[in-house]
Amino acid sequence: MSSYILDFYCAECGLVLELDGDTHLGNEVKDQKRQQWIESRGLKVLRFWNSQIYTNVDDVMKAIWSECNQRRNTFSPIEHAKPSPRVRRFASHVGPLPGGERGTAAHLAITPDKASQAENVLTILFQNSDLLAIDKPPGVAVHDAPGPGTSILRRLREERGLAGLTPVHRLDKDASGVLLFAKSKQVASEVTELWPSAEKTYLALCAGAAPRVSGFIDAPILENQTGKPERLNNALKWFTKNNPGVELPPLPAPKTSAVHPAGRTSQTEYEVEQNFECSGGKFSLLRMRPKQGRMHQIRVHLASIGCPLLLDKLYGNAAAPAGVSLTRMPLHASRLRIQFRGKELTFDAPLPKDIQAAIDALK
Repeated sequence: MSSYILDFYCAECGLVLELDGDTHLGNEVKDQKRQQWIESRGLKVLRFWNSQIYTNVDDVMKAIWSECNQRRNTFSPIEHAKPSPRVRRFASHVGPLPGGERGTAAHLAITPDKASQAENVLTILFQNSDLLAIDKPPGVAVHDAPGPGTSILRRLREERGLAGLTPVHRLDKDASGVLLFAKSKQVASEVTELWPSAEKTYLALCAGAAPRVSGFIDAPILENQTGKPERLNNALKWFTKNNPGVELPPLPAPKTSAVHPAGRTSQTEYEVEQNFECSGGKFSLLRMRPKQGRMHQIRVHLASIGCPLLLDKLYGNAAAPAGVSLTRMPLHASRLRIQFRGKELTFDAPLPKDIQAAIDALK
């Protein structure tokens, strides 16, 4: 088998870093063979010039971190992959890289100050023997799923050594902010009983203007969860029994929810934080407090009052205006307050940079 020296090879995501962006062998034909050898093993090459590394290291780190997260666990490790001496020059600027033949994605977030600026970093907000609260980054699902990709639970196991966690509520993949876990099934059961009294606060950047400065949305939501067909069937039976002769409105599509007379009670308070008006129309930042936890409750209720969440393809498909750079739905769980064993616990997650940048662009 052929063997080549790689600047840096990540065994977890198959990423190869070329730290100078030049040819390694001084021979174009041999370098092409080297590239073929790399690509035939499903690897991805990122090239950076010295000027990029030493003057724009934050952008370099973000590019590396983003690519690592997208590619993690989608390939098979290879042999004969070693870091070259040039990796030491990179390390001397952004921090030390551990030795060994293979690195991991974690080695790329070198120092705490750089790591905290990288996208998708897991920040622990609170932890004791019973509970764990994190600031969930956007773009990562909470639960493990078959096939490639990662999840919050998997990352907590692999990056923090935290296993046996049970999420006590849900956040959509695109959403960011406070996410609470129980460290045992018993604690999860306790928190679930207390959950109706928990105060959950979200910030949502929406298209349109709310009808009032503050309001209370009381609109039943019917969920079509493919994993829980009995919930939908029971709701329809209840509606038919209690409304004889009344025609059933159309059902929500699979894996979606809708305001529907057969739905369960669903209530959400809202307050307008800021209104914006530009050439692209009217937009608003709303503070939302859902009383329940129906699937997509905030998104469905926002659409029902004419303020769909930006970039929400299921409920409104509202585009961001020109000059606003967003790559995900701007929904952020900013605060969670809960009474647990006689104590009030409050967890706050700061507004992430992408939503703050969008707000600044709208001003």
